[in-house]
Amino acid sequence: MIKEELTRILQKHFGMKDVPINVPPRPEMGDFSSAVCLSLAKERRRPPLEIAREEVGPLKKELPPWVEDVSVTPPGYLNF
Repeated sequence: MIKEELTRILQKHFGMKDVPINVPPRPEMGDFSSAVCLSLAKERRRPPLEIAREEVGPLKKELPPWVEDVSVTPPGYLNF
């Protein structure tokens, strides 16, 4: 349920149909991670890390209260 809700929010925020969400390799990175900014890099012709840093602020405003935080990890992952 949580993963599906995050997927829906990211789809709406980024205007994408396919949004990758996975469990990060290390627990300190969060419960879920998305490489959506890496997917957008070629289309936007910008580095994925730059996209992630730019989008994290507006994205936080769209997340439900049960999402404690969103962080950015190189090369452009969003961690929840």
